[in-house]
Amino acid sequence: MSNPATSVAFFGPAGTFTEEALLTQEDYAAAVLVPKTLIAEVLEAVQNGQVDIGFVPIENAIEGTVNATLDALVFDFDLFIQREVVLDVHLHLMAPHGTKLDEVRRVLSFPVALAQCRHYLASELPGAETIAANSTADAARLLGEHPEPGTAAIAPRLAAELYGLSILGEDIEDHSDNQTRFVAVAPSSITAPTGHDRTSIVCYQDADRPGNLHGILGQFAARNINLTKLESRPTRWWPTAYETSTPSLAGSSSWAHTRPPGPARQPGVSRQIEPGRRPTCGSPACDQRSGELPTAPNGSGTSRRRYNFAG
Repeated sequence: MSNPATSVAFFGPAGTFTEEALLTQEDYAAAVLVPKTLIAEVLEAVQNGQVDIGFVPIENAIEGTVNATLDALVFDFDLFIQREVVLDVHLHLMAPHGTKLDEVRRVLSFPVALAQCRHYLASELPGAETIAANSTADAARLLGEHPEPGTAAIAPRLAAELYGLSILGEDIEDHSDNQTRFVAVAPSSITAPTGHDRTSIVCYQDADRPGNLHGILGQFAARNINLTKLESRPTRWWPTAYETSTPSLAGSSSWAHTRPPGPARQPGVSRQIEPGRRPTCGSPACDQRSGELPTAPNGSGTSRRRYNFAG
C-alpha cells in the first residue's frame, strides 16, 4: 500500500498470537486495531472496505497450513498479500486462580494449538477432554469470564494476563522451535518485487489423467525453480476434485490463483490469461482455453489471474 494503514483487522480477540505478531510491526501497531472472531470475518472486513489491512495466520511450523486462511484467499476473496511476519510461538496451560494441574479434566483452545501440545496433554493430562475454541485467546477469555472447576485453556502468556488466569504449565508446545507465519492483506496492489519474495501458484486440472502433476512440476524443474512446498486442497466442486498449490522461493514474486468469474481485470493485477494464451505453467495438464477452467459440477466456472505480492 502507498499510504500508511489507519485501521487493521486481526484474528482476535485481544491476546492472540496474531495480535502479538501484528504488534511487532510499528506501522500496524499505530493503527486502529479491530479484533474479529473468525479469519473469514477479517478478510471480509478488508474486502468490504471497513479496514485498510487484514492480519491473519497462514502457516504453522508444526501443523502446517492454516486451511481457513488459504482456502478463503483462494476461493472467497480478491486480496493482495502485503507483508509476511514470522513469530516464535510458545503455548501455556492456564486456569482460574487456585486450580491445580491434577484437577484439570477439560482443556479449551484453538484446534491447531491443541494439536501442537498433544504430547504434553498425553503425558501430563491423560484422559482430559479437549474442547475447540475460536482462537487461543478466545479460550482464555471464555474461561476468565466464566470460570469452571476442572477446566483449563491453552493460550499465549498475554492472554493469561488479560483475562486473569494463572499459568499451570509453561512452554508446553511439543517443539521448542515452533513458529507461525502471518500475512497482511489488502484490496490494493503492492510495491515492486524486492528480490526476496515468495511465489504461490494455485492450479486446477482440466481432466484427470496420469502424469498431470509430473507435467506441471516439470515446468518448474526445466526453469531451475526450486519448490519448497506442495499441497492439495478440495476444490469445493466435487469430493474427489483437488487443486494443487506450489509455493516457491525463487523467481519473480507473484500470487497466482484461480477465482470465480469476476471483472475482466482487477486493479493491480499484473497479468491475466488472455484468449488463446496458455496458462503460466505451460503444461498440458492445465486448461488452455481462453482464460477459463473447466466448468465445475455445480455449473460455476473459474478464471485464472496472476497477482504480485511482496513477502
